[in-house]
Amino acid sequence: MKKTDDAIRKLALKMIALHNFSYASLADAKKTVRFGGFEHCFDALSLCEYSSTLNERQKSKLHQYRNEYINKLDSEKRKCRGEYEVLFHFLQLSSYPYRDFLIRKEVRPDFVLEGITKVGIEVLEFTTSQFAIMKNIANRNFGKGKTAEEIHAAAREKHGKNAEQFDYLDIGGVTAVSQKGLTDEDQKMQKFSEDLFAKWQKYKDMISEFDEFIVLCDARFAGFSDKEDCDSIMEILELLDPNITGMAVCILYYEGENTSLSRYSL
Repeated sequence: MKKTDDAIRKLALKMIALHNFSYASLADAKKTVRFGGFEHCFDALSLCEYSSTLNERQKSKLHQYRNEYINKLDSEKRKCRGEYEVLFHFLQLSSYPYRDFLIRKEVRPDFVLEGITKVGIEVLEFTTSQFAIMKNIANRNFGKGKTAEEIHAAAREKHGKNAEQFDYLDIGGVTAVSQKGLTDEDQKMQKFSEDLFAKWQKYKDMISEFDEFIVLCDARFAGFSDKEDCDSIMEILELLDPNITGMAVCILYYEGENTSLSRYSL
């Protein structure tokens, strides 16, 4: 077991050594590392996986080393890597030929993709203060073999009384963190729609500079479960302003264990 874990650690170090934001495209950033009989193919911009010979336990160990590295990045680089992760999943799920485009990281919007067309992409994370805390707890503690009690203690140390908004559970050998009580779904959907509307107001005068402009929404940690949740966001957005035109909205969310994408053209 120790020999295997050492091999996985060295595999992770090889990945980390290749991680940077200078790659010009997904094809350029697609890398494969090998060590100790293991092979792992990944995106060196986001550290997301393409394919791997590791089993689930071994992947969990690799993710632990990867997350330790990510958590040590400064806030700007951590945010940038997170945006590349959202872009990676979008490009993998999109039926459009964006994967062959050159990628340029910008400030406004977050990305410019250039190929047969020029595409502006602004990343928007659907989150609330509670979701942000829960995500931070998960990123800092999952994959380290900690019990629910140990994660609860670490969460209290980091977040104080805000850590008490969640339940910490050991379920069949897997540790889970869940929000206590019921979430006001209507209020949550209203907030997300208003966040999306704010992006429209911010970029409406820039849209004409692109052949296509996309607001790419990350709802993977926002409690979405199916396309109906995405539809609800768009219905509220139309009520806020029925005259929004010229941009597309793409929403990433978890459907079961899989990442799904819903796309809307306005």
